[in-house]
Amino acid sequence: MRLWILAAAVCGVAVGPAFAEPPSSKPVADQSVAIADKLLEPFEIAQRMNRVPLKDVLEMIEKKAGVTVLIDHKALFAALQGGQAALPQKRNDIVLVANRAADDVLFDPEVMENKAITLPSMKKVRLETVLRMVADQINADYYIAPDHVQLTTSLVKDLVTGGAKLLPSLTRSDAGADDSQVERSVIVRQIPYVTASFIALPATEAFKQIAARAGRTVVVSAPAAAKAENPVTVSLSNVAFESAASVSTVSLRLVPSTQASLNKSAPRLICPSAGSPLLVRSSTRMPSRGPI
Repeated sequence: MRLWILAAAVCGVAVGPAFAEPPSSKPVADQSVAIADKLLEPFEIAQRMNRVPLKDVLEMIEKKAGVTVLIDHKALFAALQGGQAALPQKRNDIVLVANRAADDVLFDPEVMENKAITLPSMKKVRLETVLRMVADQINADYYIAPDHVQLTTSLVKDLVTGGAKLLPSLTRSDAGADDSQVERSVIVRQIPYVTASFIALPATEAFKQIAARAGRTVVVSAPAAAKAENPVTVSLSNVAFESAASVSTVSLRLVPSTQASLNKSAPRLICPSAGSPLLVRSSTRMPSRGPI
């Protein structure tokens, strides 16, 4: 009896299905900050690229820079069709593309992939400059996802990033000229977005890095200089420049505002390009409305 049971057990092992243990795998870590750093690195195009398919340009970027750029086919196809195919909507903090006419919209991914792109020869330019030139030629924009760069429409980017807002100006010359008078896509296109992470970094250094990534100017007023030396810890992902600076000032009781003219004696943190500078000034109380 014991021999029969042993034989049956052996046969069961021989003819029974073999179940392999699933390979141990870890979730892909958020690489958005590393990708943002890559976009700031110098990029070169040795020879002019004349009417090259978009997919080939993106493959070239991926090979040379190690950054994956994906196309939001549905949103861009809808925009290409005049917005009749799909309408971007926001639901539970997730951007969805809801069809206006039907549940399924037939489109061909090759329509966008074969769009002709022309790029001049370039040396020592930021990769983000090249990416912006590519996006402009297909009437698109881009944002940084946790593991890639997404080419999409300005409307979808605006929904994903939470909506950029312009800070109030301290000068009367700009009174009445708020962002409600400007087409939304223009605002999204012109405002630089910041992806970065700071851990116990002095606020002045955080401002420098935010300004450098955005290509804008940040100035700390004299009364706020002492507070700006305190450390801040913040993680930013596709945050508009003004909001990125605002987030870094909340815990320090500092108030950021835009100002067209600057006092020359004010300590200038960084001035990479022209434009309305951001003035960080001291406040005796917390702002009544937090950054958006």
